[in-house]
Amino acid sequence: MVDTTSTENPTGAAETVPIKVAVKDLGIYYGAKKAISGINFEIREHEIFGIIGPAGSGKTSFLRALNRMDDFTPSMRVEGEARRPISTSSSSAA
Repeated sequence: MVDTTSTENPTGAAETVPIKVAVKDLGIYYGAKKAISGINFEIREHEIFGIIGPAGSGKTSFLRALNRMDDFTPSMRVEGEARRPISTSSSSAA
């Protein structure tokens, strides 16, 4: 099931836009060192999302956490939630 929330589009009409990625209270640690914490956001269908910041600010760690690559980094610990809907559609080439 995909979460949806009623939002207003630029014309002022209310519409339901599915949430594609939701992150709640995400924190990333390397041993006892806190890399990032308190990350909360939602990305809705058709939105464009970018990650920018200086070197060492946690961009790569954040992407690793979203893609579950933290499973391959023993010292990395992730707390909080990152949810993506499960796609039930399949495409087949004819």
